[in-house]
Amino acid sequence: MVSRAGFEPATKGLKDPCSTSELPAHADSPTAGQVWRLERRPGSCENVRMKRDWSVEAATTALQGLRPVLALLREQRAELDRLKEELVRLRRLERTGARPGGADQNQLQFTTANEEQRENLITSSMIELRLRALVDQMQASVDRITARGIELRDIERGLVDFPAAAFGQRYLLCWEESDGESVTFAHAMGEGFSARVPLAAFLRRLATAE
Repeated sequence: MVSRAGFEPATKGLKDPCSTSELPAHADSPTAGQVWRLERRPGSCENVRMKRDWSVEAATTALQGLRPVLALLREQRAELDRLKEELVRLRRLERTGARPGGADQNQLQFTTANEEQRENLITSSMIELRLRALVDQMQASVDRITARGIELRDIERGLVDFPAAAFGQRYLLCWEESDGESVTFAHAMGEGFSARVPLAAFLRRLATAE
């Protein structure tokens, strides 16, 4: 699962979603060779992750189901960023002794609201609960991708890699949403997006290297 440490690439990512010590708007994308990973409990999807090499045809067919999940992840990521900003604001004001109040709850102010009214006011603790629930929802979305053996590289761009093999060598079919309806690029294992080339040219290179 995604732990409270958050949704993170292999070596760098979000801090505790309920911590205000460091709350970047967006976690950095993985560098070459990295892949979006999650801290998991025993028995989670990581332990049953599908091991496979994708054909171009199978990867292209998988895009139809992949796009809605990527769109959902972007929505969840945007909401996560919004909630973290709200948490920072509320904690800052709560440290001054202020309590939520006002008709629209956009401002914190000192209030003498009775107990029933206070239960309906948004507090930092409530935002923390929402953050943790949202991180779990993101975990479920990511698991839907990684369980199939697809490597998620960048949420915003919809960038993924499909492990593949040809001429006795393993490589990665590379696709981002702006590529369109087909998977048509590839790069070697350990290389990043900037190294990708059209698939036909990449396979010719592999064949020549034999």
